[in-house]
Amino acid sequence: MVNVGGAMGCLIKVGLKDVFAAERRIRGVLKKTPLVFNQRLDAWLKLECLQTTGAYKVRGALNALILQMERNDYRTVVAASAGNHGLGVAWAAKYLGLKAMIVVPKDSPRTKIEKIHKLGAKVIVNGSNFDESLGWAKNLATRKHARFLHAFDDPDIIAGQGTIALEVLKLAPSLVLAPIGGGGLAAGVSVVLKEAGIPTIGVQIDGVDAMNSFLGGGPTKIEPNKTIADGLRVSEAGQLTREICRSMLTDTILVTEEEVKHTIVSAYLDDGIIVEGAGAVSMTALKKVSGSKRLALVTGGNLDTHALDSLINDYRHQGAELSNYVA
Repeated sequence: MVNVGGAMGCLIKVGLKDVFAAERRIRGVLKKTPLVFNQRLDAWLKLECLQTTGAYKVRGALNALILQMERNDYRTVVAASAGNHGLGVAWAAKYLGLKAMIVVPKDSPRTKIEKIHKLGAKVIVNGSNFDESLGWAKNLATRKHARFLHAFDDPDIIAGQGTIALEVLKLAPSLVLAPIGGGGLAAGVSVVLKEAGIPTIGVQIDGVDAMNSFLGGGPTKIEPNKTIADGLRVSEAGQLTREICRSMLTDTILVTEEEVKHTIVSAYLDDGIIVEGAGAVSMTALKKVSGSKRLALVTGGNLDTHALDSLINDYRHQGAELSNYVA
């Protein structure tokens, strides 16, 4: 584990007032997702997998696009995404009457690509991974004189994701587990939770942990492993998110790819919850922390049904005792 508490290392560009302002913008448009106690896990779950578009990313996207229009900027929006950010941008753009173009990697889940297309956004498949798609999207935005909206390293996105934390404050959890890819969610919620005195612990998969590497004094950029948690697979966390997380996170935890797969299967068979890889990492980490009111942010449920069937069949074929894999 890497302790990242201590003095602020930079001028934080996203504050509590920004998160409250974001909440006022999206209130009445997006729903508050369920906060439920899971007896099997003896912990609380914030089910963002039941959010509009099936993931929390729409919070940041809607906040950013509303602000764009408040600035009298009606340009087409271009984004790079492994799936959920693209879904959020496409949904928000459709709701606000803006045009959107989403660049996705070639190995993006088909179910996410189809959903983005159905929302009316133009889908461009380019790049073998998120980072390649990101570079292509930036160039596209420049050529088209469009607005590029980063998936995580943008203050409006971070503030929007932070609104999740406002919905759990009444519970007064002893700690909150948040998955980290590029760091937008962890940065946003930790801004709120640190002010309330609630620890935020970031969770990553071993080998898919660019933020952990940075916070531990290692390389800023890594070569991430292939993973079922496609939404977390980035080679480098954001500049802004790195600095916020360094100042605001209490700790970080690593889980394994196999543990996350076990969690996905258990969540479905034991709890009736469909959770994608990126959304399952925080549930996986529950067994690695203690506290009277542990809370895991279950951030997305856009799991391809074929992928879920394959996971279940794999474990049945192996004769795995699924009840032993308590997430």
